[in-house]
Amino acid sequence: MINYQFSQLSILTLYSAVMILALGISILFRARKRIENWSFFIVAFMIFLWLSGIAMIESSKNSELALLWHNRYTFLGIALIPTSVYFLVVCLIDQFQKHKRKVFFTCLISAVFYILANIASFFGIQLTRWGYYPEYGNIGVFYLLYFLVLMVYSFYLLISGFKGVSDDLKKKQLKVFFIGLLLGFTASADFLITLGYNVYPFGYISILVFVAVTALAMKKYGFLILEPKIAFRMVFDSIASFVIGIDTENRIGFTNKPVKNVLGYKQQDVLEEPVKMVFPEQEKLLQMKDKILKGGRFISQEDSYFLTRDAKKIPIRFSLSPIQKKEYGERILGFALIAQDITERKKLEDKLKEYTDQLEEKVEERTKELSLTNEELRKANEALKQKSKKLLEAQEQLIHSERLAAIGQLASGIAHEIRNPLGVIKTAVYYIKTKVGEENPKVLKHLKIMEKEIGNSDKIISDLLGFSRTKKPSVKPTHLNKVIEDALLVTKLTENVKVIKKLSLSLPQVPIDANQIRQVFINIILNAFQAMPNGGELKIETAEKAHLIEVKFSDTGCGISKENLNKLFNPFFTTKSKGIGLGLAVTQVIIERHAGTIEAKSKSGQGSTFTIYLPLRDEV
Repeated sequence: MINYQFSQLSILTLYSAVMILALGISILFRARKRIENWSFFIVAFMIFLWLSGIAMIESSKNSELALLWHNRYTFLGIALIPTSVYFLVVCLIDQFQKHKRKVFFTCLISAVFYILANIASFFGIQLTRWGYYPEYGNIGVFYLLYFLVLMVYSFYLLISGFKGVSDDLKKKQLKVFFIGLLLGFTASADFLITLGYNVYPFGYISILVFVAVTALAMKKYGFLILEPKIAFRMVFDSIASFVIGIDTENRIGFTNKPVKNVLGYKQQDVLEEPVKMVFPEQEKLLQMKDKILKGGRFISQEDSYFLTRDAKKIPIRFSLSPIQKKEYGERILGFALIAQDITERKKLEDKLKEYTDQLEEKVEERTKELSLTNEELRKANEALKQKSKKLLEAQEQLIHSERLAAIGQLASGIAHEIRNPLGVIKTAVYYIKTKVGEENPKVLKHLKIMEKEIGNSDKIISDLLGFSRTKKPSVKPTHLNKVIEDALLVTKLTENVKVIKKLSLSLPQVPIDANQIRQVFINIILNAFQAMPNGGELKIETAEKAHLIEVKFSDTGCGISKENLNKLFNPFFTTKSKGIGLGLAVTQVIIERHAGTIEAKSKSGQGSTFTIYLPLRDEV
């Protein structure tokens, strides 16, 4: 090292460079597939180039060697520091895709500055009391302006991203990182020396502080790493259902986020408090606990209510399960009370009851107005035969139609034409029954046959109308996993079919009509259940692939033959004894109107898999 003489300052600066590089490598190797970790490593590496280069410049014995270190080595790190910080910030706030082109553009600007530094004499070297140090001319001032603008913009993005974060842990991570980055930014005061100001180059101290704060954020808040304990808490808080842990003496031990968001209680407000504070119906809870203590592992759901902080009742459907650890044998340490908010379901049930009552009143009113003769009955019977014949002919015509749009229009017109006289016939049958009484069993027998046929015809008409009225979807960003959960809630699950859900927790929102897509899921789930009358498994999976969301339903049912698989989505094709085969045809229409696709794979006797692909962008 004949051309270098290391001072205390240059050694400390070199030490800071090694420390920041070690931190960057440590963070990278904790999760090498995460872009956030790579972006932090790049920042650390650029700072390493800057500090280690400055140390070598300060230790050089002649100005030519010092200038060579600056132009070839040190300025590479200096030029790319603001770009790498900008890249790191947009990754941390999950906006890299939005800023990708800007990041690339800033890289080009930094490259231009670096090239200019090596092909023109824009930079010089000055001798200070700490050794040689870079001296910036006019081009250096332009670079400093670029550096400050990009750093200020990065801080602005970090603050804006912080305001948009709802997760408490993520907020704490960003807050500590912001403080560390702000302290590290003070190292840019070293640029004053390049402009001729006689100040101490304390940048290495700022970087050491940044290393310490980042290490603290990693240890305390899991910054850029995902420890199992922290990951468990994040998953636990993301559960939409209420989860309350209670001990054997009915005191609250832990809660998740919905307890805070919906009921208004922070965890510290309810810890060690009696569970009746939020769950007044203690008798139901005690009954469930007794059943579990007598040998039960999990008690089926019951309805009750939670009490919010402002004494408002939230209707719920809850269950109770024991909390045990292997090391304690079969001893029960406490219980997990899991509940779903059923406010909307209650409203729908009340509305349905109201509509049912109104319908019954209308039926009674119309029944009292019936007045038909035997001759009218004969004519009505003949009309029914003619209309049924027309209906069957219409169905045959629809089956061979090449366009689903034409099928829908034709079905709608025919259904409306047939439903009105069908209602008159139904009324006539009822009236004749009231007149004939039990005195003429032969006539009554034929009347019952007619009623059954009327019901079958009406069901066909309803299916046709449902198919023809599939309207254009009204889309808005929606969590697809929530739609799946809703579909499962309204589907009558069978005990001998096990539903396995593998739903991606990082799934972005999808532009869909939630009601239409929920009907698609219900159709597929019901078909799967019907294909497994003796039990089996239904696996539901979601995943993001490129610019699409994939939803997969796999059952272990009887499967579909190759011949029938090709006709599966044709209108009016069915292998069932009931129904007219419009369910999957409607499903395909809805998916295609969402600019998506649906595929079916199956082998007879080996189960079936239905895969749906929906675009992430609104293409409807």
